[in-house]
Amino acid sequence: MYSAVMPNQFMANIFFKIHYRFQIHEQYRISSQKTDIYQMWSLKADLSSFTLFCIEFLSLIMSNQVLSHMNEMALNLVLFAKLETMAIVNTYVKMQQSVQGPKEGEMFSDQVITVNKGLPDECIYLIELKYLTKTEARDKSSDSALQRLVNKATEELTAYKSAIDFKGRNIKAYAMIFAGPDCIYCQQH
Repeated sequence: MYSAVMPNQFMANIFFKIHYRFQIHEQYRISSQKTDIYQMWSLKADLSSFTLFCIEFLSLIMSNQVLSHMNEMALNLVLFAKLETMAIVNTYVKMQQSVQGPKEGEMFSDQVITVNKGLPDECIYLIELKYLTKTEARDKSSDSALQRLVNKATEELTAYKSAIDFKGRNIKAYAMIFAGPDCIYCQQH
């Protein structure tokens, strides 16, 4: 039996604050215009509304102090926490889902969102998240850092799509790279 443990006090505090704000305080609602993430749930390939949703959500909850300590795992955790609170019928969200690759063995996909689970039009969105600090994003040499993350995300998504768990299923795989609360790259792979 496995149990989940917060990696450190900082992450535990972030998780608590997000849960508290979004479960108890209604004033932290995201504007209705940007919560239209139903393009994903209608199985469209365009994730622009989902990207806007992520940007607004991160901008709303993340102060400059928090952003200065942000990393890929924290980004993954906060987006998962928000997605999981959205009650949408036949939709399931998993973070760091274990999948078996034919050559790679066990791998962990950042976000796996299954839409219309168990129905004939079931679709699985694999989202690989990467993170650049705002300093890295402003640096002129960050183009190589960004390209390195794009290449890494592409490689990981290619491996995930070939996983035994997803054989014969409708898969849409996306790389999303954030700098601060901003999504600076979102592409289907």
